[in-house]
Amino acid sequence: MKNKMITIVMLGVIYTICNSAMLFAGSWDNAKSYQEYLFQKSIANEAESGGNYLFAAENYLLASEKALKCTNANVYGWQINNAVYSVIKHQQQCGENEACYQYLRDIVGVYKKLKGTKLTDTGLMQCLENNYKYIIERIGEQ
Repeated sequence: MKNKMITIVMLGVIYTICNSAMLFAGSWDNAKSYQEYLFQKSIANEAESGGNYLFAAENYLLASEKALKCTNANVYGWQINNAVYSVIKHQQQCGENEACYQYLRDIVGVYKKLKGTKLTDTGLMQCLENNYKYIIERIGEQ
């Protein structure tokens, strides 16, 4: 009887662990998409930690594409923001030269992707606005 009870408890624990990815994923369409997103985002985070800001930006944009297909607009928007901020950090690292400013000009186009999305996270909207202002101050109005 005791072994049967332990088995039942263990099965419950295993079931909970197996389904935690779906629970944590929240509004994601499926756990596989969520895991792909997390993987892409982890590559970006690692690149950013290593100072490889352009590679990080690239991977944040890939994560944003996965988010756009499978979840709400705020997750998508945060990954766009991360990409933009990585490009800003690259420009700050490489200094005041034309090649660095070109990346800022290119990333402005990413803001166009946000048009029509229903962002509800006010913190996200403030970050996006601040980053956009920073870029425009450096490259002029686009």
